[in-house]
Amino acid sequence: MERLGLIGLAPDPDDGRAWLVHLTEEGRARFTRVRGGLRARYAQRLEGWDRAEVAELARLLHRLNAGHETESATPGLESPPESGRGSAVSER
Repeated sequence: MERLGLIGLAPDPDDGRAWLVHLTEEGRARFTRVRGGLRARYAQRLEGWDRAEVAELARLLHRLNAGHETESATPGLESPPESGRGSAVSER
């Protein structure tokens, strides 16, 4: 990402072993474009849904993300490897 000009690195003045990472202007611009494109795609896919369905989706996604954060913070609990086989989620 540094070679692409998306991030910059600087030595951490408090810890000589570490590096501080920051977005460059190009990185920020590209992030903004990608986020805008994703939002537009989601809006297009959800345009036929009523408000209650969208609210329920948001509630469930929040629940899913909160569960993931709990798992990540639990010592010894690892996420399963992403092999691509045996997935419970299918694309339609």
